Amino acid sequence: MVREVQRIVKEIKARKLSMVLVEQDSAFALRLADYVYIMSRGTIVYESEPAKLREDAEIRSRYLGV
Repeated sequence: MVREVQRIVKEIKARKLSMVLVEQDSAFALRLADYVYIMSRGTIVYESEPAKLREDAEIRSRYLGV
């Protein structure tokens, strides 16, 4: 089921359609995202391009547990 959802999300991106993806698999989300928002308790606490988030170990550790 997870692979099928990932396939569909990739297809939507390939068609250049906009979407909001709420995803627990941060590695998958970061591979596809053009821009990233992290929410905590209903509030946006971080936003950036995926590359910047990949470089920010403190934010990844604090909010993504990686």
